[in-house]
Amino acid sequence: MLDIVSAVSIFVVGQFILKSIIEPIQELKKEIAVILGDMIYYANIYSNPGTAEKEVIQQASLILRKYSSELIAKSSIIPFYGFWYYLRLLPSYKDIESVSNKLIGLSNSLYSSPSTAISDINIADMNHEHSGEIKKLLTSYYSKVPINQFLVVFLLIVLFVFVFLSYKDKVLELYCDKNNTIKKSNDYDFNGTLLIYEK
Repeated sequence: MLDIVSAVSIFVVGQFILKSIIEPIQELKKEIAVILGDMIYYANIYSNPGTAEKEVIQQASLILRKYSSELIAKSSIIPFYGFWYYLRLLPSYKDIESVSNKLIGLSNSLYSSPSTAISDINIADMNHEHSGEIKKLLTSYYSKVPINQFLVVFLLIVLFVFVFLSYKDKVLELYCDKNNTIKKSNDYDFNGTLLIYEK
């Protein structure tokens, strides 16, 4: 009975870690990758405000605004966010908020300026500066990983492998015992009489 409880507990804990931590982290990383890709794709639009067709500008503006909101949403559901940043698995939450604000700024700066005080050239320079900061904030977190953080990750991996190997045999043993019980029950008829097979 204890083996069954242990096996079920491992499965439940594993699913909890997968659904509440690993998958949200992967989703945020995918979102970051998409943002970095589209920053290159839309570079000709935010570097030359007001020159593209109106529909194209509107589409780019909506997409950048969508990225801003999804970045905040997907990072806010990750538990122990500061710990994952400490391990350099994610950007800091402060950097996420900064990128979100800059994406909104880019979204609002794709059109020509209605004011003569701010030329389109100045807007283009500002957008180019913001895009560079966005790329830097979303990629600089893993450029240099301190040795102590590397050791923490290594120890966590070793601990996970140790726990898995410790309970692997028990799970297999439980599975084999269950199969043997089923096989033994097939050696009796409905009246409980032992069946003898001729070789």
